[in-house]
Amino acid sequence: MTYTVRISGNSPQALSIINMLKAFQKEFDYINISEDSDDYQNDELSPEFLEELDKRAEYMETHPNEGKSWDEVKKKYSSK
Repeated sequence: MTYTVRISGNSPQALSIINMLKAFQKEFDYINISEDSDDYQNDELSPEFLEELDKRAEYMETHPNEGKSWDEVKKKYSSK
């Protein structure tokens, strides 16, 4: 069983919880604390990524028979 806890911000309460979890990590080998990079925390997509998505969507609209439906892909990988 794995849990993910996200704590953001630099408030005293957030830092207190982070320090408490880090202390637990030293005592219990089943607790792992890692800090996300700033890039990972950014929920916005880059303009380049959005442009690539638009290109792919346009391609699929003009070539509808070249792709596979979600049902086909799901069936292929859920049977493995």
